[in-house]
Amino acid sequence: MKAMGRTQGGMLVHGMDGGPRTPTPRRRIARRLLVWLTVVGVIATGFTVIGAFAANPPGPPSGLQAVVDLSGVHLSWQPGAGAQTYGVYRNGTQVSPANQTGTTFTDFPANGTYTYTVRSWNSTGGLSTPVSINVTVNIPPPGPPTGLIGPVDGNGVHLGWQPGANAATYGVYRNGTQISPANQVTTAFTDTNIANGQTYTYTVRTWN
Repeated sequence: MKAMGRTQGGMLVHGMDGGPRTPTPRRRIARRLLVWLTVVGVIATGFTVIGAFAANPPGPPSGLQAVVDLSGVHLSWQPGAGAQTYGVYRNGTQVSPANQTGTTFTDFPANGTYTYTVRSWNSTGGLSTPVSINVTVNIPPPGPPTGLIGPVDGNGVHLGWQPGANAATYGVYRNGTQISPANQVTTAFTDTNIANGQTYTYTVRTWN
């Protein structure tokens, strides 16, 4: 016996009497709605899984210490678990660089009392809980160097002097322009950038 009907969308559709019939718009809408709900459910499930990842903040640094000397406030601490970088704050204001990865930091504040805070940071959990220490800075001003000399030979001007009281570093100036490195700690400096027949004024200053 030959079946009567027609295909629509790859399906052979029959009526109640065995004859072909056309699907109603309501059934087509219902099938589309079911497919749409299925797709939306998959997407919603995907978002639920992504949102399930929990933040993992780093552990705070420990053993925060501060040493004050003529060259500043020297902070040190033990690493925090999972830390990538550290933030150092003086009275609530960050004073360390954004890429501070080491567990030591030196600050150069004026005399006074300060609260230093250190926090760990990582990319998955943000900042750790803070650890803090109070520090009092009372560094006396440096005295000037004494006994400045400047013998000259074929290799340049050889400056030498006696240490200034409470001095951390020295600045050497030629005609008002600094020619020594910023971290000059020794009491001698040679200037090789000179010319015959010229007169130069050399000045040495202390700093802390």
